[in-house]
Amino acid sequence: MTPNHYIQWIEVYLGTDLVSRIEFSPLCPQAKVTISVAVKEASALRILTRCNLHGIWETTKTVSV
Repeated sequence: MTPNHYIQWIEVYLGTDLVSRIEFSPLCPQAKVTISVAVKEASALRILTRCNLHGIWETTKTVSV
């Protein structure tokens, strides 16, 4: 995280539902958060993050109960 290269935001989805969106500033020392998610059934957890230089990155993980 520098003024010229930083994470702008992180979004967390459970299936297609947006669970959380966290926005960052280039002044933040790091783009790190902890989010608790309650799951009733197996679902896809999808995380999107946007870098000001490299665009959107995505990762998914299947969460089982």
